[in-house]
Amino acid sequence: MTRSSLLSSCTLATVLLLCAPTSGQQLTGTLLDASSRQPVPFAYVYIGGTDTGTMSDSLGHYVLRTEGLPAGLADSLQVQRIGYDRLSMPFSRLRGDSDTLLLCPLATLLEEVSLTSTGFSERVTLGHPGIKSRKFVAGWSGIQDRGSSSYFALSEIGTTVKVRPQTDHLLKSVRVNLAANTFDSVLLRINLYALEEGLPADRLVHREITTTAAGHAEKEYAEADLSAYHITVNEDFAVTIEWLDAWEGPASRRDDAQLLLSAQPLGGQLLVQRSPDAPWLPGKHWKLGVSLIALR
Repeated sequence: MTRSSLLSSCTLATVLLLCAPTSGQQLTGTLLDASSRQPVPFAYVYIGGTDTGTMSDSLGHYVLRTEGLPAGLADSLQVQRIGYDRLSMPFSRLRGDSDTLLLCPLATLLEEVSLTSTGFSERVTLGHPGIKSRKFVAGWSGIQDRGSSSYFALSEIGTTVKVRPQTDHLLKSVRVNLAANTFDSVLLRINLYALEEGLPADRLVHREITTTAAGHAEKEYAEADLSAYHITVNEDFAVTIEWLDAWEGPASRRDDAQLLLSAQPLGGQLLVQRSPDAPWLPGKHWKLGVSLIALR
C-alpha cells in the first residue's frame, strides 16, 4: 500500500466509523493502526487546546472524562503517538461511546542505515550517572486514573545531555536512576530530542523506546538498550521520560503512588512538558540522574 492510498483509506474509514455527535460526560473508544488494524497502545488522547486528556491502555482503549469542561472551549479530539501522524477529530464526528479511531503510521522517509563499531574506539559515559539522590527528586506522585481530567499533571520530564562538540557518539544504552517506585513495576517510554535554544525540538528516533522499572527498591534504575536504533549524535541533546503504565502490588494505592527520579540541584536544566501540545518549559536548574553509554 502506498503512502497516498494509506492516507486515503485511513480518512475514509474514520469517516465511516464516526457518524453522530458526542454527548454525555465522557468519551470512550479504541485506537487502531490504519494499516494492520492492531490496537495502538499508550497514545495521548486529549481535548485540543486544553490540559484535559488521557492515554490509551495496552489494548488501545481510552476513557476521557469531560465533565466540568466549559462549553465551546474546544471543538476537536486530538490523538498523538510516536510513529503515527497526529489525528484531529471534530466532535461532530464522534459518537462519544465506543468510537473506533484509526491512526496512520508515519512514512519512512529514509532507509535506516546499519552502523557498525568501525571508527568508534572509545567507550564513554554521558549524562549524570552519579546522581542517585533520594532527597532531591522529580517525577510523578498521586498518579491519576487514565480517565481523570487531570491525568496530564506531567506528560514528559527530562534533562539535557552534553557531548564533545563535532564528535560522533553512537548511543548504546540509557539508564534512569530511580529514587522511589511504589509499584511492582512501571512501563516507561524514553525519548531523545535534538535541542533548539536549549529545549527539545526534533526527535532523534521515531521508533518507540520502552523499558520496565522494577518497584519497591528491587532495582534502583531503569535501563534500555539503544543498539538497535543506530542513534549517532555530535551535539548536545535531551533525554525525556514518560510514565505509560504500572502494575500495582498490595501496598500501592493510586492516591499515594509514586515514581520519582533522582535529581541534583544546580548544574543542569530540568525539562518539563505538561501536555502534548504544551510548550517545553525549562524547570528548576537541576540535573536528572540519567546517563548513557556511547562509543566515539
